[in-house]
Amino acid sequence: MKNSDKICAWANVTVRLLIVDVILRVLAIVVYPPVYILRKPIRWVRRLPMVGWVVIPLWIFLDDTGDYGNKEECWDVIGVEPTNWWRRFMVAYYWSGIRNVAWNSYTFAFFKGVDSRYPFTNCTFNRRAIYSYNEGDLKLGKVTQVSISSPNTRMNRAKFYSYSSAGVRSVSSNEGVYLDLELSYFGNSIYYFQNNGKWWVLLTRCRIRKIKNGVLKISEWNVGAVDTRVLWRCKPWMRCLIEK
Repeated sequence: MKNSDKICAWANVTVRLLIVDVILRVLAIVVYPPVYILRKPIRWVRRLPMVGWVVIPLWIFLDDTGDYGNKEECWDVIGVEPTNWWRRFMVAYYWSGIRNVAWNSYTFAFFKGVDSRYPFTNCTFNRRAIYSYNEGDLKLGKVTQVSISSPNTRMNRAKFYSYSSAGVRSVSSNEGVYLDLELSYFGNSIYYFQNNGKWWVLLTRCRIRKIKNGVLKISEWNVGAVDTRVLWRCKPWMRCLIEK
């Protein structure tokens, strides 16, 4: 892999992070409330042929997959359920104005960056250290890493998964109560790849930092391109339990 390819990969990621995670995120604080109020006419105009492009600057701040998120990732986080008009606005503002800013923008290839319709090619790991944890040691309060050689098939990034007290695996992968050792992928890497003729990079790191009284403190850090979008994800002190 050439150094020029690495520069292109970093440039592609940086430009999209600046636009979506900086510029649009700041704008959403002010823009989203009126966009939410006008969401129905905005979506109606967006579907019209020839003139639908007129409302795109407003439409990108909406989430056409759902304005109010779900119980695990949204309602439980802010302690509000969409039971009346004001609560619906509060939930929608958190979901699309703070958490998943300008989600509709990922409809466009430029914002999305990576296009899952095309394969990932010329994949290169400049640094890779994938490992798991021994469940028995965790129960005893010990953090013991075990290196493994199997590839990370989940978007080539380390990520921890959890499940609820009812045994239901987390929808968002990070909002459960108990650590899911079967699905979780720990480690760190710098991953370069090509997709649809462009170079991309993904830095990833996830590890258990501390165990105290049966509570795990886990850090997860990702920045770069995955199979849905370019993202910045930094969660330094996530907590969950080892087992019921």
